[in-house]
Amino acid sequence: MRRTISTILLLAGAAISLGATVVSGRVFSSEGPVSGAVISDGVNVVTTAPDGTYTIKTKCLYGYVFLSVPSGYEVPVKGIIPQFFQYIDKKAKSQIADFELTKVDQTKCRIVVYNDIHLNNNPKVRDLEQARKGFLSDVASYLPTLSDQRLYAITLGDMTTDSRWYRQNFALPEYLEQLSDFPCPVFHSTGNHDNDIRGGGGDFNSSSTFRKVIGPNFYSLNIGAFHLIALDNIIYDNPVDESDGYVHKVNTYHKYIDAQQLSWLKKDIATVSPETPVIIYMHAPFNRVTGIKDGVLEFHDDFSDEHPHSDVLYFLKDFKRIYLLSGHTHENYYVQESERILEHNNVGVAGSSWSTEGLFGINMSRDGVPCGYSIYEIDGDNLSWYYKPVGMNVEDCQFRAYDMNTVPDKFGVKDGRSNVIWLNVFNWDPEWKIEAVEDGKPLDVTRKWLKDPLYTAGVQGSELMDKGAFKPHANSHMFEIQALSADAPVEITVTDRFGRVFRQRMERPKDFSFEMPLGTE
Repeated sequence: MRRTISTILLLAGAAISLGATVVSGRVFSSEGPVSGAVISDGVNVVTTAPDGTYTIKTKCLYGYVFLSVPSGYEVPVKGIIPQFFQYIDKKAKSQIADFELTKVDQTKCRIVVYNDIHLNNNPKVRDLEQARKGFLSDVASYLPTLSDQRLYAITLGDMTTDSRWYRQNFALPEYLEQLSDFPCPVFHSTGNHDNDIRGGGGDFNSSSTFRKVIGPNFYSLNIGAFHLIALDNIIYDNPVDESDGYVHKVNTYHKYIDAQQLSWLKKDIATVSPETPVIIYMHAPFNRVTGIKDGVLEFHDDFSDEHPHSDVLYFLKDFKRIYLLSGHTHENYYVQESERILEHNNVGVAGSSWSTEGLFGINMSRDGVPCGYSIYEIDGDNLSWYYKPVGMNVEDCQFRAYDMNTVPDKFGVKDGRSNVIWLNVFNWDPEWKIEAVEDGKPLDVTRKWLKDPLYTAGVQGSELMDKGAFKPHANSHMFEIQALSADAPVEITVTDRFGRVFRQRMERPKDFSFEMPLGTE
């Protein structure tokens, strides 16, 4: 590993172009200079002096310098984008880049996490209309109710759909326009569909439009006691057709962190105490789940074989708590990679590319989760979270129960057993607890690798069955309850890792339909 990492860092150094600009400035607030603030150009990392000043000599590989926003401070916001970066004139020999901050209390605050919204102005599925009436309407009404604490947002990429940027005239600027009224600033990471198919081919060129419109595609910041790191783990390979200068085969990519980011990460993380809890967010997951065996989750490294995600975690080997946030799969799952590393792969806002609402009236992902977003809550150095399905109350929409006696076999094979209940617990993680009681007697609950029956029924005969990304897919948050009879009610209690309790009295037999209610029945 040490030899591999050393080789990677040497390659990163070799990739930097000639020429340099001297950027200097200061970081300050109304209360005075901010000492020890971290500034980077994506290659070099420096810290401010006691008087808040800094100087960085940059070869302008990315065309900007950015501030790792210090804990307890905020930067100005333009539209929805926090202005923690400034573009650099590559032709200038010197440039001033000051950062003025506002001091705030971040002891308690909240972070909204959303991803895979895939806005593209597709008239067939009416994605913009669905987003406005669903997701955007929901955050506009729900997030202001949380205004007792500082509020920020993170998106995990795929804000757009690359193949439709030019075909439907909808790219990153149009995405920003649609989200112009979002109730809080949004820190972005980039997905495979946020690359410019006419950017000139290759990863660096294809991601240049993101950097020009949104900002840095990798960076860090601090919120409260937490250090957050945004990474770009999409290596977009699309080659240019020399005959006309355009890319014709879109969305070909690998998943890993390139040499330059690793070189920067080593320098950035060196400025942080290993006692600091770290949140790393990026588009594609570190880990992909593959099954359940004897109730235990099976998973594997989802990065390219020659670039495992251990390349990233190597630099954080001394850190006590690491949270990984990812999207891309359009599913919801958790992987407890080790005692100190937990990954949450978040379900997509668009579900199955905004297609299921037109089929059966529900915006749902292929794992049966109603689409929505997560709320992460910081309280000192503690982190908690919950899932907010769009248009529903948090307390009433954390799981769906199926009476398999009434579900046709083609939508949920039961191996000939009767009186079985299936439970889809949307945001289940390894610390949740599930209990079921019939006539005062506890029932056996077993974690299973199963497909959600409602999604399976809803997409039958549709074009989604021909798309690998949207076919019904077994998931890791399904549970089987063996009931004692066919018609006695079953009391189901689901408790999350933070002690929140969700209950449902399931009257049986229970109809199987797209109007099945969630929550207490």
